[in-house]
Amino acid sequence: AAPFWSTIARRPPEEQEKLLYLRKVFSSLLITGPFSIVLGFEGGLMALNDRLKLRSMVTAEKDDKVFIASEEAAIRVMAPDAENLYAPMGGEPFIVKVKEGAY
Repeated sequence: AAPFWSTIARRPPEEQEKLLYLRKVFSSLLITGPFSIVLGFEGGLMALNDRLKLRSMVTAEKDDKVFIASEEAAIRVMAPDAENLYAPMGGEPFIVKVKEGAY
């Protein structure tokens, strides 16, 4: 998701120019509204929710497992004693790296 217009206005002029260009030219590609997305990459995964946190996202851990859900209750069903419960801020990525060779 692109920065807010008000955030762009507070950036240095050269950065403003770049961000304004990207927002205008690629406006149809912007992700807006409530969403959470989990994607995998070589060596791990990333979870991200919308920058306004319209869609909730909660993470937790238990032993060698990581849980990502929209509500804590879903995690508690799977692992009642899950630890390190965390609700990332809107637009804050939650990145999990796996041990090399373990999938």
